[in-house]
Amino acid sequence: MSRVVEVLPVVALTKLHQTPEYFAGLFNYRSEIVPMIDICQILQGYSCRPFLSTRIIIVHYLIGERPSSFLAILAERVTEITDYSDNKFVDSGININQSRYRGKIIIDEQGIIQCVRVESLLPESQSHYLMSNLAD
Repeated sequence: MSRVVEVLPVVALTKLHQTPEYFAGLFNYRSEIVPMIDICQILQGYSCRPFLSTRIIIVHYLIGERPSSFLAILAERVTEITDYSDNKFVDSGININQSRYRGKIIIDEQGIIQCVRVESLLPESQSHYLMSNLAD
């Protein structure tokens, strides 16, 4: 099941001080305040660069038993959105405990596509902190 709601061009963010480096800020998405994380910062240790193809991916984000919330993910080089059935993805055969967010892969004519487990991008304590502070 796809958790992607919408893909948007980069918009102005409200930055918050004293937040982790991966936290890009907040923005208004359809009258709802949504936190945005920088996936480049999480995966590669540097902030997403302002390419023409840098985009905001709005996803449904689940934390435990809470109802789904929106989460925005800032990502570089988003050029295409594709929908593949789950049975097309295969296990990569690589077990990396520190990379719980890495899901199955698919190989197509453009190369290897890595599925990302959105719910595992952040440690559970950070997810609860981020989403509960916005709800207050």
